Amino acid sequence: MLKFFDIYLKTNKACKLKDIHEIEHKIFLIPDLANIYDDRHSITNWMSYSIGIRFSIITKNKNSLEKFKNFFQNINKYDLLEWSKEEKSRFEAEEKEWEIRQRQYFWSFATKCFEEEFDKINNIKNLEIKKNLLKENFLLKINSCENHKLNILKEIKESNFLFPNINKNFFWEENWNMIAIILPTFKKDYKNFIFSQNG
Repeated sequence: MLKFFDIYLKTNKACKLKDIHEIEHKIFLIPDLANIYDDRHSITNWMSYSIGIRFSIITKNKNSLEKFKNFFQNINKYDLLEWSKEEKSRFEAEEKEWEIRQRQYFWSFATKCFEEEFDKINNIKNLEIKKNLLKENFLLKINSCENHKLNILKEIKESNFLFPNINKNFFWEENWNMIAIILPTFKKDYKNFIFSQNG
């Protein structure tokens, strides 16, 4: 029987997306996590956000799932590793692909506009990614969702981030109306994120 498990790592401060993306890749390099992923038994995915990272696994291997859970319950004990040559190349390729998408796809373009406003009003600066970052309470909250049921694994006092209230036109090359609505993770943080272009 397939098991669905997502883990959400919320950071204690907002970071530039590129920095979060690098941390995501370096977490995956930690052997105790990397060795769990096995394409014969599991489908996996991970994604970065300005205020956190999501890792997920769909598996029929109960042992892999328990190891996956245990890793994240104890994530604060691990060091981040230096890049391997292969992983650094993969990271740089993904960053380049994201830059291309921002020029070619309206939704990627709108997301970039949101990120820039988010970073600006929260005074987000580049993060020094030290190997002991995870040991310094960088992760504020850890939520899990197993088979569609939410569970809080670790929670500390929340940090409040400011969310931009954007309602203005952005230039786009295409000659038709486009609207992007980008919502924060939690409804309580909702403000009005609307990007529109009038053709």
